[in-house]
Amino acid sequence: MKVIGLVAGFGWIASFTSPPGAQGDPRDFRHCRLSAVRTADNDIRLEQDYRSRPVPAPLPRAVADRIRAHVTAIARKNFTEAEWRETRMDCRRVFAPVFRLQGPDGLELYVAPRAFPLGNEVDYFLARDPRTGAVTQAPPLIFTKWASVYAKGDPLLGAPFVRMQPGSGGRRPTLTVEERTHNGNMYDAVVYRTFEIGKDMALKQVLAVEARAILMSDLKRYTERRATFLSPDRVRIDVTMHKGRKMVPAGSVLLTRRGAGEPFRIAERQVPEGLLTYCDSKRDDDFLRDGCDFYY
Repeated sequence: MKVIGLVAGFGWIASFTSPPGAQGDPRDFRHCRLSAVRTADNDIRLEQDYRSRPVPAPLPRAVADRIRAHVTAIARKNFTEAEWRETRMDCRRVFAPVFRLQGPDGLELYVAPRAFPLGNEVDYFLARDPRTGAVTQAPPLIFTKWASVYAKGDPLLGAPFVRMQPGSGGRRPTLTVEERTHNGNMYDAVVYRTFEIGKDMALKQVLAVEARAILMSDLKRYTERRATFLSPDRVRIDVTMHKGRKMVPAGSVLLTRRGAGEPFRIAERQVPEGLLTYCDSKRDDDFLRDGCDFYY
């Protein structure tokens, strides 16, 4: 997500560049120099965020190389050289300081903001094991445009935005990220996306829960869903809805899966289809696996 320091002038250098030759590919960001920051509460910051300011932190070469290579590959996949030249975007506009967080079980987590044209703003997530040097090779992303737009006074967002749990009882360590979603004039929501951290530092999404949501067509229809892990392979989601002046139970679902690294699916349902998520482009099981990946 965008860093407040870029707006408030905290003096951090997000990136700078020695530009490639005039004939070089402008989508190649492997020459960009990146920096990192850390926070006292081990969380990231939004563009408008009034918690303590981040301070400089070390950024391992292997992590910086993976970020640069990944962003280069995405830019080359989605833009021609001519299209990218028209954007006039360089290292300073594409990258912001990388957040370095202390992960579970002695691991490190890095959150790399990336901005492309037309509001295409995401955070990439990478885990690193300092004991082996292993780094996430295919960083998952969280779309961050709406978190930046609605950050100030947003009734749905709630810190911390990044939560991590150590492995226990046969369960791999996990990373849960709060994603702000918005679907045109349909609904606003916060989705908790949970990833398992593999031994090779691969981040595998296993569950998405639409934790808090408001239907735009009915502003009184505020709904919460709370996930409780009953075991490594069983999760219960309890649904409550706003009625009058209080929240009332609306039912629950039991989710199961075949084992570590596998997504959860509905095993028992006590709520109707469509109440587990208001993302109308997805059926419930598809949403639980992928989240709402329609980004307006």
